[in-house]
Amino acid sequence: MTVITETFRRLDQTAPAAQDLGFVNFTVHERRLVSPGNYVLVRVKVPCRLVNGVLTSPNLVPGPAVVQVGNETYDIEIPDSSTPVQLWPLIDAGMPPPVNVPGFVRNAGGIARIARATRDEYAALTNPDPETLYIVFEN
Repeated sequence: MTVITETFRRLDQTAPAAQDLGFVNFTVHERRLVSPGNYVLVRVKVPCRLVNGVLTSPNLVPGPAVVQVGNETYDIEIPDSSTPVQLWPLIDAGMPPPVNVPGFVRNAGGIARIARATRDEYAALTNPDPETLYIVFEN
């Protein structure tokens, strides 16, 4: 079971978004027993009230889910985590890459870009960018 959290703010940062956005809704699949050994999957809507702009969900079942933030819905995958998980990385991970954006890299922990280099080019770098993944090929 996983708790999802996130802090929402207005774009102008003047007040918590709770004034504009009261709930974030999760729709998850839950397995329910209908007879011994037989289960049915049902969709369960879990409304979560923001308190001072902060979302804290109840324990949610890991697996695919849909989250509704305002009028937008996003497909997410809820991980199995014993510590709270932030919502935005789950939304970001479920988004398709941008169309017609060559070189797009989804940041999955500190990688901002990927660069191809020969061994000589890489060796000549005096200060390699720590957020760049270098793929080194033969000269």
